Amino acid sequence: MVAACAVHMPCFVAPWGFCIASNSADPSRLSPAEVDKRIAARSLPGLKMYDGVTHRGMFSLPGYVRDAMERQTRIITDKDPLYLYSA
Repeated sequence: MVAACAVHMPCFVAPWGFCIASNSADPSRLSPAEVDKRIAARSLPGLKMYDGVTHRGMFSLPGYVRDAMERQTRIITDKDPLYLYSA
C-alpha cells in the first residue's frame, strides 16, 4: 500500500509531498493513538514535528492536489525517469 502525503518543511518554507509505503497496513488509516503507540515503542520521546494527530493531517491533501493525482496516468520508473529542472 502506498499513500501520498504532504507536510510543511520549515527549512524550505513550503509544503513538500511524499509517499509512505507499507507491506501490511495502509499508512493513511493508522489512528493517532496507534501512531503515538508506535513512536513510544521505538523510544522516540520529545518529537516536535510528528505525532499521531500530525500523521492524520499529513494525508489531508488539498483538492487541487487530489484532482491532479486523479488525472495523472504516467508511471515513473528507473527506465523512464522524470527530470525536473529550471533554466
